[in-house]
Amino acid sequence: MLEFAGTVKFVETHDFVRTEKESPTGEGYHEFKNGETHFLLGNAFGEAMLKLLKSGHVTTYALPAKLVKRLLDDLKPKSNSAAK
Repeated sequence: MLEFAGTVKFVETHDFVRTEKESPTGEGYHEFKNGETHFLLGNAFGEAMLKLLKSGHVTTYALPAKLVKRLLDDLKPKSNSAAK
């Protein structure tokens, strides 16, 4: 679907899912209720979204412009001038 080119990311998540033995419950759904799994998934999705925002190809109509600016500013390397 070429209309989505540059506006979507694929995030490989298979390796983030922890096994039943590594998880607090034996329930075979919601990734065994493993918090690490959910953290890793969210982190990967967040990183992919930030890359899309930085690319400039994604419309951010759902996010306030000030929030998008702050998110992108937070990605910029910090100078150590304040520490001197």
